[in-house]
Amino acid sequence: MPNKDTFLAIYDLEITPCAYDAIHYIGLMMPVFESSRCSNLTIIFVPWSKTRADTGYSTRYDLENARWRFRQIVQSAFSAFCPATSIQILGSREELKQILAHSNAVLYPPDYSIENPTTIYSNAHMMRDPKPVLGSIIVADQALQFIREWKSKLFPEKKIVTITLRESSYTVERNSSLDDWIAFAKSLKSKAPEYEPVFIPDTEKALIQDSRLNSFSHLPQAAFNIEIRAALYQESYINLSINNGPASLCYVNKKTRYLYFKPISEGKNPASLEHWTTHYEYYPGRHWPCNNELQLTIWEDDRRETIEKAFELLATRIEGKALPSLDTLIRKSQTALTSNAIHDAWDWSAIAVAFYHDSPDTWFNRIDTLERTGRGEEAFYQAKEALTRFDDIRTARHRLENCKEVTHAPALQSFYRELIEAHPEIEGDIRDKIRQELSFPIDAKPSFNDKWSFEERSSKDIIIFGASTGGNRCKERLVTSENVLAFCDNDRNKWGEKHKGVLIISPGDLESKLFDEIWIASEYALAIYKQLIAMGIPIKRLRIIPLDLIAVD
Repeated sequence: MPNKDTFLAIYDLEITPCAYDAIHYIGLMMPVFESSRCSNLTIIFVPWSKTRADTGYSTRYDLENARWRFRQIVQSAFSAFCPATSIQILGSREELKQILAHSNAVLYPPDYSIENPTTIYSNAHMMRDPKPVLGSIIVADQALQFIREWKSKLFPEKKIVTITLRESSYTVERNSSLDDWIAFAKSLKSKAPEYEPVFIPDTEKALIQDSRLNSFSHLPQAAFNIEIRAALYQESYINLSINNGPASLCYVNKKTRYLYFKPISEGKNPASLEHWTTHYEYYPGRHWPCNNELQLTIWEDDRRETIEKAFELLATRIEGKALPSLDTLIRKSQTALTSNAIHDAWDWSAIAVAFYHDSPDTWFNRIDTLERTGRGEEAFYQAKEALTRFDDIRTARHRLENCKEVTHAPALQSFYRELIEAHPEIEGDIRDKIRQELSFPIDAKPSFNDKWSFEERSSKDIIIFGASTGGNRCKERLVTSENVLAFCDNDRNKWGEKHKGVLIISPGDLESKLFDEIWIASEYALAIYKQLIAMGIPIKRLRIIPLDLIAVD
């Protein structure tokens, strides 16, 4: 049975699809394993229950297909990218009960139970976490050698540009626009002969390829072998794809370069705007977690013109040449909008956000462009993301004044409720300030005092912002103060000292701390609140303590 020197990683098929989610699991699990200092890593695959198998494994594919995907994708991914001491495939869920009953191993996920399995490694978890710790997969030397030999013999002087297609028979609205990709590949070969576009077909179509692709290089082997696919992505100049599973081999590998198109698809599917924003809490404009400047998401469809624009700029960045300025890209989108060239306006506004991701001006330009071209709901959610990033009053006004369509009224009310319900503790003058800044009429507002309770929050892991009288009083009023992880303060002279036996940290140290809430106990609460929002702390984790509750008697 596993001992305390063993790290037991459980991959439960009852709650996890047989898909490239396995790559997310590995990327999230490996840093935890490495920090555990365990010598042994054991992977356990737990089968789905008989009930689930009898009623149909998934709405996406049947049970036999799921078993095939488990062998070809999930099991292969762990064998390739996970340095496990052992991998066990259990025959029943009862077997895991026996293992856990006699094990004192370190468990992952840490709160896993067979009765209530958890998916902290899902897409939703990774995207909701503002700063996920995501490891980078390591591609085997042998796989890299195969790809290097293939390239040196067939394309010795070429820069490989992969095009990964999605041609699935389920949720077909998410598929690649094959005509656009073919047109892009033809244009690239004719205008820039130093590049060699290489198509990687969808595994479903790998043995019956569309005849229109016969004039291009392609590598169907990569569709069936996950290590060859990962090695090809790592060795290629640029990787191009839409929202599909294999792309995870790019964004969980820091050595790849990629452009990722068509995050949103029409209809009811895992790539719909509704699914992104409600299930994942992932809003338009974001890049994939832990990306670098050569790993970009373009929030537009895979049109030939869109692909060409983004490709040219990424190649320019790779070669170390100067990009068009921020103002130039914004001007291009605005000129296109004035000329009624809507698609060009969409392209340039999305590309400006992707390449100048930290500039508020690109985001506001994108929001304006979407609003003025009938994409108000997407503009609303992009503005919501901008508000958490920049804490700029313009964003709030975009959300609350410009998104006036009736269909968006529930979203507007949702934002209003989110803001005030997250802060029931806000007192009059601060509440009035928020109302004034948001320019939003507050009609039926809840009390900002009656929801606050130190007792209800005593079980949470807390960081108190304000290492002085207010923070002191705040700590004293807790039923138990054991959950106060640290004090935080902007006064650098206090950093590293202890206050009431608790370490004082800097705001910059917050990103390395795991906490449930930050309590702001200061007369400068509003300024600190804005500071933390600008740092990317979710508003639901912030609590402004009413001054009358921490006043000295």
